[in-house]
Amino acid sequence: MGAAPADARRDDAAQESTEPPAHSGGTPSRWAQVELAREIGRRLRNARELAGFQQQEAAGLLGYVQKGNLSRIESHLDGRSAVPLWLLPRAARLYGVSADYLLGIVDDPEADALGAAERAVVGIMGAVWDEQRRRDVHAMTAALARIAELEADCAALTRLTSGAASALQRFVALNPGWPDMPGGASLALKVQQSASTAARLCSRLAKLHEDGRRVADGPVTDHDPEDG
Repeated sequence: MGAAPADARRDDAAQESTEPPAHSGGTPSRWAQVELAREIGRRLRNARELAGFQQQEAAGLLGYVQKGNLSRIESHLDGRSAVPLWLLPRAARLYGVSADYLLGIVDDPEADALGAAERAVVGIMGAVWDEQRRRDVHAMTAALARIAELEADCAALTRLTSGAASALQRFVALNPGWPDMPGGASLALKVQQSASTAARLCSRLAKLHEDGRRVADGPVTDHDPEDG
């Protein structure tokens, strides 16, 4: 039987270079080796970018004099740039990823599985804290609104008690003998005490309002012993 035509041989070669081989457990085909090198290159670039290194900086830290060497490995566009074995452990340590990730064995770039789990838990706790903080701010906002209403009522009470004290003083001035009347002195004392209590209550409400705003806007401050 004669040799196969040249066109047929070229078609067979093109098909072998573009289609993945069936799994046989033997030596990987040229196509599989090229695809593995490309995948390692992609993962090297991704790990470098995640670690925040520029290509030129990373190339120097990895032992390359020119960044073009690392660029060819990361891009692997020509299908010929081999990935040196010594590069993988260096890159894994520099970028903080696992060698299994660079080799395409796992998809999680984390070198420390426990650290990744801890960071995941911290992320969940952060989300829970943010939600709780949102609820606390909502509750504090409602409380501040109520305090503001009480402040308005307290201001009105202060005006009334102050007005009563002023009216009593004028009444005493117009009636010099009134304090000597039974209960006159006690009434004057009660009016004065009412005005002082109303003023003190308003001052405490204002302080409570200020503290509430501080808590809603930032860290909780130390408790003031004078507030009881």
